[in-house]
Amino acid sequence: MIHSHVATSREIGTDLEERVLCTCSEELKRFSRQFHNTFMEWRTSSSNSALQKMHSIAYINSFSNIKTEMDKYKEKCPAQIEQLNNELDKVIQDFGATLLADFIQETEPYFKKLMTKRWLSCEDDFEKITEIIENHSELYKKMKQPCFQKCVNDIHYNAVKGYITQIMKKNYSCKNRKHERAAAKIKVESEALRSHFDDMGTTSKWLHSAAQHLSDIIGVKNKKDIKETIQPLFSDFPDISKEHVSAVLYFRGITKGPEKQAILRLLQELKRSPDANVNRSRLLFGAIVVPKTNACLPLT
Repeated sequence: MIHSHVATSREIGTDLEERVLCTCSEELKRFSRQFHNTFMEWRTSSSNSALQKMHSIAYINSFSNIKTEMDKYKEKCPAQIEQLNNELDKVIQDFGATLLADFIQETEPYFKKLMTKRWLSCEDDFEKITEIIENHSELYKKMKQPCFQKCVNDIHYNAVKGYITQIMKKNYSCKNRKHERAAAKIKVESEALRSHFDDMGTTSKWLHSAAQHLSDIIGVKNKKDIKETIQPLFSDFPDISKEHVSAVLYFRGITKGPEKQAILRLLQELKRSPDANVNRSRLLFGAIVVPKTNACLPLT
């Protein structure tokens, strides 16, 4: 429709063509935000989650198409097209944020059940998480690039973060060599997450090693050997803090003693090293809050 108006105005005169383009750009800018606001109002009254996701993806694709088409006229009306593109980027991002919010809301109840005594002998909750990942994967296949890639990377990040967060909550501490079973299970589940997100096409491969590093710490048989696992962890995730490591040790069954203090001292030494640089685009542990106090009763 816009193309036909522009073509008709061009036949009359170039000045009119530019005015039509500027007017269309300004109206599209207003329309895109109003449309998103209307969608969000509908979303709050709709109970059909699958339909909401399908609509979000369809609108992401539609507004991406509008952006591509209007970019063709950038030389004719640069300021207005730039403003329109900025607004379209925000609207597309907001639609993507609803998909991410849905993923977090759906998986959170199952993540909360991980890293407990029950989790050691139960597969149901993690299997439910992977089922949700697979469902989102199927939906995202209908989405255009580069939006597809961003959505995949976002849920990959939040899945890894959600998984690791459960260890940091200190709801469970392994006793009687259960740490070996826990480490083995974390390794299997982290490899399952890696496989799922590789299949989806994630480019955030730096996340793959996070849970594996924690599994290495938890699975070490001799407490004195845990220090050897800290350097590789810190190299990949320099945003990890002593509170995070302390929480991993708590899960491992080490709540106090000289071994714990030696491990935390080593981490502090690594952080003081002049080579210790944190890549701000790769913050993971820095986004995870460790409770200041332990739960009164461990979850089972």
